[in-house]
Amino acid sequence: MESDYGLFKNTLYFGIANIGSRLIYVILTPLYAYALTAEEYGLSDLIQSTVLFCMPLFTIQISSSVMRFAMDKNYERGSIFRTAIKILFLSTVLVGGLTGGIVTFMNLSPYYFFLPILYFFSAAQEIFSQFCKANDKVFLFAIEGILSASTLLVFNALFLLVFKMGVLGYMLAIVISNIISLVFLTIGGKLVKYYKIGKKDRALTYEMIRYSLPLVPSKISWWIMSLSDRYIIGAICGVAMSGMYAIAYKISGILDVFVNIFIQAWQISIIKRYENKDENSSVYCSDIFHKYTALIFIAAACLIIFIKPLAKILFTSSFFEAWKYVPLLIVAILFSSIQNFFGSIYTAAKASSKVFYSTLVGALINLILNFCLIPIWNVYGAIISTCISYMIVAFYRMIDSRRYIIVNVSYMKISYSTLLLIAQAINISAEYPYKYFIHFVLFTLLILTYRTEIKTVIKATLDFLERHCPLLKRHNKVDIRRGIMKKSNQYAILQPNTEDEIKEAYKMVMMNIQHLLVEELGKKIVICSANPQEGKTTTCMNLAITFAEAGKKVIIIDGNFRESMLSTLFNQDTSVGLSNLLNNEVALQDVIKATSYPNLNFISTGYIPSNTLELLNSHELNQVLRTLSYQYMYIFIDTPALDYAVDGVIWATKASGVIIVGKQNQTSYQSIEEVVEKLQKMDTKILGTIINEVDVPSHKNFSFSRASKNIKIGSEEE
Repeated sequence: MESDYGLFKNTLYFGIANIGSRLIYVILTPLYAYALTAEEYGLSDLIQSTVLFCMPLFTIQISSSVMRFAMDKNYERGSIFRTAIKILFLSTVLVGGLTGGIVTFMNLSPYYFFLPILYFFSAAQEIFSQFCKANDKVFLFAIEGILSASTLLVFNALFLLVFKMGVLGYMLAIVISNIISLVFLTIGGKLVKYYKIGKKDRALTYEMIRYSLPLVPSKISWWIMSLSDRYIIGAICGVAMSGMYAIAYKISGILDVFVNIFIQAWQISIIKRYENKDENSSVYCSDIFHKYTALIFIAAACLIIFIKPLAKILFTSSFFEAWKYVPLLIVAILFSSIQNFFGSIYTAAKASSKVFYSTLVGALINLILNFCLIPIWNVYGAIISTCISYMIVAFYRMIDSRRYIIVNVSYMKISYSTLLLIAQAINISAEYPYKYFIHFVLFTLLILTYRTEIKTVIKATLDFLERHCPLLKRHNKVDIRRGIMKKSNQYAILQPNTEDEIKEAYKMVMMNIQHLLVEELGKKIVICSANPQEGKTTTCMNLAITFAEAGKKVIIIDGNFRESMLSTLFNQDTSVGLSNLLNNEVALQDVIKATSYPNLNFISTGYIPSNTLELLNSHELNQVLRTLSYQYMYIFIDTPALDYAVDGVIWATKASGVIIVGKQNQTSYQSIEEVVEKLQKMDTKILGTIINEVDVPSHKNFSFSRASKNIKIGSEEE
């Protein structure tokens, strides 16, 4: 979904797992309806619901601690795993002791022994899967989700359709499915080595319990926020209205399903960055948040547009009128999605108490508003209560989470987009002649609001598919690029026969750079652009050549992991390069390569890493740049386009100065200004701008200007 390959990859894995398993559960519903009587199905659902309710209470949400602490390098993973297993066994004994009271109260006496068994294997599966996920076994975690659903389907078909075992078969299928999942995770995740008995770590146990304990009342508070309104509607307006509201909530939850897929991947990414004490976490989180909000607002708007046709397909005639409650509920789910984003920052900072306090505030507000508004506006009163409570929690977390990671939030943009979405939700329910025209206008305004974020997301998605999905590679584009490369080698790169005017232009830029960076040793110069194909790489190479020909010792680093071109221009092999060096696979001298130009050396990207942003923010890269600063007078760094990936911003923070490259008749004034604004926020020194292919007789190929608020592209004054 964004420029970080790891986040995109994990989102894809979680998406496959969630959607795949949900499709299987869809098949299970008619199977249960066919094989079980209404009484048996109600009893089976009651048993499973009881177990799911008991799990967070008796395990004290220890699986959440496992996920968080296993990603902390300061703790030994074996101790974390063993601590969770001990709590699992103790809680199972406790559930077993209380089972008599539970089954008597809920009239489940025939299934006395199954309740603790079902609890144990369900809780164990949760702990094992979270531990594997924390150990970066995301693909294994995803496969396990599909395997669990598949085996559940197979054994339900066997026990319910073939052996006619009823409720007993239903529970046996769940237990066996969980056991198969545990075996799969143990083998695939190599968990046997963590089973060995080690010394007790009481301090770790205390820390894990202290982290997970506030999450238990937080879970209950979430239950109040999401379910209490149904009970109040039922008591005040009648059970029929409560049923209408419940159906509407399920449809609005479609957005929540896809959001949760991303949030699972986002949690892993943000925890890793927090643990690495990444100095650029604020930039990274802000970049992701802007794209995230763009996508969920657009997705919510699309869902509102198609809600009535969907209702005709999914609702029976008796429930069809429930569709009119869905649009405003989608607005509530949207703010639930935003608060989950910032909740992940609390998770990264181990601030579970903050999760509890913010959720408790939302639950209390929701409860109070329900009692005040439902008697007045019936179901709409509950919807408004839910919207307001979710909004308050979302904005509270936006502000409060800044003590851990500062995320730049455009409150005006979110408020404006929310008003557009609410207007769209109200408009879709109204009946008047120009309804669909107004709807089109509102949706267009929303698209225009997030046009930059949408463009960036599309670029990153296409790049991911081209690089990592062989069947989807755009071969025609590659061939075209190769043609451009040949042309670049022949015409754009400085050669002995290159026109004197072009050489003199580069020399003029060289003199300006020397004047601006006169005092610094080992000057690191980052070359960036707003968009791809604006001449950034060619400019970087030609500047490096110009400095080298002037007798300066120069090295050029290909920092563009997204779309490396320098290696092709230098006719160099990319198999060993910067990524290998930063992963401590080779030494610095192994990646420095000579070129055909005197005084000029080159470092290629190496292989495409899965953890690009982690490498760019690593201590190893800072050390490499420090070492090169003592060996070379100038270090030129080619980077991805800033609107294409956040990498360029990170490189800019490490630079002595940044040069922005654009192309006449292609780069817009607004694009240059946006790049300048991004770099200025990071306190980066902007040396100037180079505009290629300026159509001015006195400046045949490009012009150079100091960056300022008043940038004139291709002007003779430059």
